[in-house]
Amino acid sequence: ADDAAGAMPPPAWQKPFLLHNAYSIEGGGSGNSFHIDSVSLDNELLFLQPGPYTSTWKESFELWRTDGTTASTRRLVRHIEWNPGEMTALGGSALFVAEDAQHGRELWLSAGSDGPTQLLRDIRPGMASSTPSLLTRMGDHVYFRAFYSSSSGTDLWRSDGTAAGTVQVKAFAQSIIQEMVATDTYLYLWLGGPQNYQLWRSDGTAGGVLLLHEFSTLGGFLYPPRLSASGNIAYFHDNVDLWRSDGSVAGTYRLPGLAPIGYDAKLIPGDSLLYIFRRVEWNSWDLWQANGSAVTKVKDIGLLQTETEANPAAIGDKVYFVTTLAESGDPYGRELWISDGSAAGTHLVKEANPGPEGSGIFDLVPVGNTLYYSATQLNAADPPAYVPRLWRS
Repeated sequence: ADDAAGAMPPPAWQKPFLLHNAYSIEGGGSGNSFHIDSVSLDNELLFLQPGPYTSTWKESFELWRTDGTTASTRRLVRHIEWNPGEMTALGGSALFVAEDAQHGRELWLSAGSDGPTQLLRDIRPGMASSTPSLLTRMGDHVYFRAFYSSSSGTDLWRSDGTAAGTVQVKAFAQSIIQEMVATDTYLYLWLGGPQNYQLWRSDGTAGGVLLLHEFSTLGGFLYPPRLSASGNIAYFHDNVDLWRSDGSVAGTYRLPGLAPIGYDAKLIPGDSLLYIFRRVEWNSWDLWQANGSAVTKVKDIGLLQTETEANPAAIGDKVYFVTTLAESGDPYGRELWISDGSAAGTHLVKEANPGPEGSGIFDLVPVGNTLYYSATQLNAADPPAYVPRLWRS
């Protein structure tokens, strides 16, 4: 972070305002318009939110689009049923999973600012569902898991955003794809079967799917093993060791030096570094970094805040995290820290609320090279009160 880190009193034209009370257009439902899922497309935001109940009192959802102006905020689709989600950008379009009155849970497409929003392919026709999930972008395709070929396994599919280009890559008859992650070159899949776990990789073609390593179910793996990717390397851990893979059998192996890693370790990928937050005791964590060939301890970091709203976030090869740490005998409260992978480069960003009370930091959101987050400060009121403010670093 730089010295410009700080609270953001916005100019008048930047002040928050109600963009559109979309839910109030039609009556019904709970009266809430809370956000369900969203994806950024070009300079617009595509988002899902609850809609009014249907004529048969079923819950429904609506798809909306906005460029941040009231005039552009418009509803694209009404009465999408049964919890749509997994919105994933592909070019100027978005893929998502939904179902309606005529189809089961399948893959849908919203194509561009003025394009249609429609079912992309009915993989299992009619009211049957292929239940696409784990949508993962790699190159010019989105890959996903589908239940299609076997009642006891899953298939890997891919889509280029067209019906004809939405095709099966490989069927796994006796195994369930539990997790997927993409590097610059390969898609990695973690599969669980009745007697083992397997790590596979795919280049996107039927002939380019390769089994990398097989693990016994007796190894104590969690479900799933938290696949992560940094550059051309995929990482995962088995509760004891950190593993890495470059997409080859020979290049899939344990990285020594960090054991046991623990079931609740957090893997945060940077551009070329992987950051590992490991719990040492209930109130103590340490930070490690991996560069693809070795893993190195960075620093003890005190009590890491692990709530979903305060998860660490990386920008480039630096990682931001929220912790309470006493340094040089001066206890900080809950504040924002940064690390570049070295002990000297791991330090407090700014004490937004000086003293041991901390700043109640949440919602670490990277946007380009800037991190936005919320932090509370004491105001000058009588009596003083903690007020949330938007910050950047």
